[in-house]
Amino acid sequence: MKKHLSVLIAVAAILAGTSCPAEDKTQVSARSGLHYEWWGSNDDASGTQFYVPVKVAASRSDFTVSVLGAYMFTQVNPEDGKRRSLSQMSDTKLNLSYRLYDKLPLDVLFGLGFNLPTGHTDLTQSQMTLLVPPDLFSIPYFGEGFNINPTIVLAKEWDGWTAGVGVGYTWKGEYDYNFEIKDYDPGDLVTVTAEIDRELSPNLLARLFAQYIHYSKDTVHGEDFYQEGDVRLIGTGLSYSRDTWDLAFTVTGIFRDKSRLSDGPTLPIVTEDRKSHGNEFNAGLAYRYRTDAKTALKASLVLLYIGENDYPEDSPNFAGKREKATLGCGIDRILAENLTGSLGIEGFVMADEENWYHPDEDVTYYGISLSALVSKKF
Repeated sequence: MKKHLSVLIAVAAILAGTSCPAEDKTQVSARSGLHYEWWGSNDDASGTQFYVPVKVAASRSDFTVSVLGAYMFTQVNPEDGKRRSLSQMSDTKLNLSYRLYDKLPLDVLFGLGFNLPTGHTDLTQSQMTLLVPPDLFSIPYFGEGFNINPTIVLAKEWDGWTAGVGVGYTWKGEYDYNFEIKDYDPGDLVTVTAEIDRELSPNLLARLFAQYIHYSKDTVHGEDFYQEGDVRLIGTGLSYSRDTWDLAFTVTGIFRDKSRLSDGPTLPIVTEDRKSHGNEFNAGLAYRYRTDAKTALKASLVLLYIGENDYPEDSPNFAGKREKATLGCGIDRILAENLTGSLGIEGFVMADEENWYHPDEDVTYYGISLSALVSKKF
């Protein structure tokens, strides 16, 4: 009982900014910067997103709390030239975690996450223009309701092996989605994740990971509206490290069951990254080279393929295949004691077949993103 009470005292102290017992030093970190994205298409549409992310984290003993949010500006200029823009705060993510390391036969991590609805919902008819394919913007939608996400992770390390399994439940609160769909209650999620790592040599690490997600039904005005199909993910990866450089390769497959729609509003609702899309495969290659003790150069290549879904081509719910290639590079630099900075640039090209965003034609997109971030430890 005293142990649980001490944890609650630590939580309250961190949130309130007060002091805790001297033997437990609080570590605080902050991260912010600028992020700019632009894309265009062969049908003369374009879009811009600019945001300033802010993350603050504090840890004391085995407890950690973090808060993440952003101020963002999004603008879309569709083919008809009727430009739309929105300036707003994003939703705020509050995460709490408590870990038990080297105290039980298994290491245990308890997590509790919250989505605080500080973003924008109840989109007007004109603001619906701002909803574009999610692979174009880093933040493809603007706000949800109040969500709660408890998780538990169990992990074990032995003889060059590391294995872990996690279970999470996300309860999603009701909110007004747009001018037409009020009292929208998105389906809750159950997530099961597992990973096993093997150290093949002092420099080579292999990974195998999997995830299963089950969605309950979305409702509108208390009536069943939509149910996203179950999702299964499996992936593997290799990472190789030397004194001055690291190389990592990952490949992932995501397999989606067919979604189920009920009679009701026909307007799509986008609260997950790729609702109603087909199976997905992506491969990523990341390289990092340390020029000296303070500076590291990095480069990455990501290939994405999403197959068409199971609906007939004449159905309003049909989504064709999507292919995307992203190439990036950047630099990380230690600027001073406990202060680091990073610069990055990425470019992409994406071929997108017919879907509800552009139901009458295939579209090719291209774009670029720039980022400058700084991190500070206190």
